[in-house]
Amino acid sequence: MSKYLGYFEVKEALSNGGCPVCQLEAQTADTAIDTLLWESVNDVPTRHRLNAARGYCRPHAEKMVRNGAALGVSILMGGVLRTVSEILSNATFHGSPGLAMRQKLPGFNHRGSPATAALVKTLSPQTECPVCALQYAAGARYLQTLIEFFIGEDALVNDYRRSDGLCLPHFQQALGFITDEATFNALIDAQLHIWQQLIQQLDEFVRKNDYRFQSEKTGQEGDAWQRALVAVSGNRL
Repeated sequence: MSKYLGYFEVKEALSNGGCPVCQLEAQTADTAIDTLLWESVNDVPTRHRLNAARGYCRPHAEKMVRNGAALGVSILMGGVLRTVSEILSNATFHGSPGLAMRQKLPGFNHRGSPATAALVKTLSPQTECPVCALQYAAGARYLQTLIEFFIGEDALVNDYRRSDGLCLPHFQQALGFITDEATFNALIDAQLHIWQQLIQQLDEFVRKNDYRFQSEKTGQEGDAWQRALVAVSGNRL
């Protein structure tokens, strides 16, 4: 893989704190939403994909609320609501003999009603949230770039060791791109270094919350608990 813009984006993200790929995925999502709102609201294939996805996932729907977005969102959501309204207008109740009796059984409603199962399935997303699809594809490309340049010429390993590292979900994904033992060993060593430092800071934070040591000043361990949440679960979208 030849070096391209993604290399420099990864290198910069490593210096920003938090999981670098989470950051880059979030930037991709923001760019995708802007492009959609300002350029693609009336694009027919885009509208078809959105209607099939039954709109956006909740986190990306929340990101649609931004200055100047009202008209575009109105057009897009109108299309989704027309799609699901048409499904409802053609919906039928699929009752069967003995259904009323089964409904009285303990736990029946927790399994869902077979009489409405087809409608529930049709109203559910038929494809992935369009922004999620773009975001995850970009994340995979950035991870591949990180692994490709982790060691060797213009290696990113030292930048990585100074960073907060990948969150656990992206670290697991990154392992899937490794094809040589040297890169494997280097990544494992760097990630352990990062996690062990964070564990020490968490332990120090816990110690200083003991009444015997509460007079000690708080250092870099003060926000370790927040960084630990990101390390395990990833940054907010």
